[in-house]
Amino acid sequence: HLIENLKIFKNAVIEKFKGTDKLLIAGSTWHKDEIRLMKLLQWLPDDWKLVVAPHEIAEIRIDRLLREQAVSYCNFTEYQQQDCKVLILNTIGHLSASYKYADLVYIGGGFDDGIHNILEPMAFGKSVIFGPNYRKFQEALITLASGANFTIRNEQQLVEKFLHYTQSDAVRADCSSKIQAFMNANAGATKLIGHQLSTLLGKTRSS
Repeated sequence: HLIENLKIFKNAVIEKFKGTDKLLIAGSTWHKDEIRLMKLLQWLPDDWKLVVAPHEIAEIRIDRLLREQAVSYCNFTEYQQQDCKVLILNTIGHLSASYKYADLVYIGGGFDDGIHNILEPMAFGKSVIFGPNYRKFQEALITLASGANFTIRNEQQLVEKFLHYTQSDAVRADCSSKIQAFMNANAGATKLIGHQLSTLLGKTRSS
């Protein structure tokens, strides 16, 4: 029941930022991921917002990219319910449980040494997009083969996959069903993820 307990965890900042809009959460991003996300921002509908959680929160590269694109953004630690399109998650310990608010997830690292953890968002039933360096990860191979998740090689494919997923109720329902089937087949892994998330949440609350 750990995942179910995590689903009731609330993040007031993410809730306020999302409001009634849909949310793309980009987790553990590196520079090559963020460059591609800038292209997607041009295609993001008015009722969609973006949360970016850089892998290295001390870096200011995402700030610079957003300023260059003239995109309104704000930082998690300074959020005052501003009218902004992008929220930078400049903290440690909030990302994993924040996936519950996502309507779609992008996971970074696939244009560098390898993708980061895709099981965390999948534990909340979320489909994931990631770059081409995923072959060392069995869960990525399996869910790509089933069509539950998506991989990209460039900016144009990121836009195409985003539109493919978001513009079809049938595609979203099919992905959700396949993710649920994968998680049910790997129930032990789900419990382990839940335990790890619970530990992170405990650290976050005590900090």
